[in-house]
Amino acid sequence: MAHKIKLTTALVSMTAALALSCGAAYAAGAAAPMDASGAHGQQGDHHWGHGGGHHHHGGFEMQMEKLHGMLNLTPQQETLWKTAVDTTHADRAQARTQHEAQMGQMKSAMQLPILDLAAMHTAHEQQAEQDHQLREHTTQAWLNVYASLNDQQKTIVSTVMKVRWQEFAHRHDEMHKHMHMNWEKHQPNGASAVQQ
Repeated sequence: MAHKIKLTTALVSMTAALALSCGAAYAAGAAAPMDASGAHGQQGDHHWGHGGGHHHHGGFEMQMEKLHGMLNLTPQQETLWKTAVDTTHADRAQARTQHEAQMGQMKSAMQLPILDLAAMHTAHEQQAEQDHQLREHTTQAWLNVYASLNDQQKTIVSTVMKVRWQEFAHRHDEMHKHMHMNWEKHQPNGASAVQQ
């Protein structure tokens, strides 16, 4: 499940960054157990720095470099692009640090004979808010880049973005179909008949 969430987070983040509108989704995902954007979900790295996240991180960076090379940015746009990249990296690192701190608190809480569910819920909500702030911070940096582009450059970004969305939608449909087939296979013989 953690791998699935990490993958979802990576894809969502990549699409967002290519669209230059939600570049921080992946970074925040590394810090929080979220099932959408992922972000983020292994409670360790919706992100590109932990474990399997390295692979997704590399793929994301390669896609961004490819897009960057297609845009022929002006010096002013180049400055905004660099700021967005640096912001994404910084927010990713901060998200990871926050996540690690949260995991440490969780381990300590699990040592108690009686769990304080209210306190754990509050901590989770605070982490979710921090993740949201990081995503918004990076998103705004990429939106600044997109706003600086001319129509031709925006068309290039839009075209790449649409392709990524189509690929994601296809993979999502295939995954959903596969999960449904597995579910039916493990049901008692009567279960399928009852649903039909």
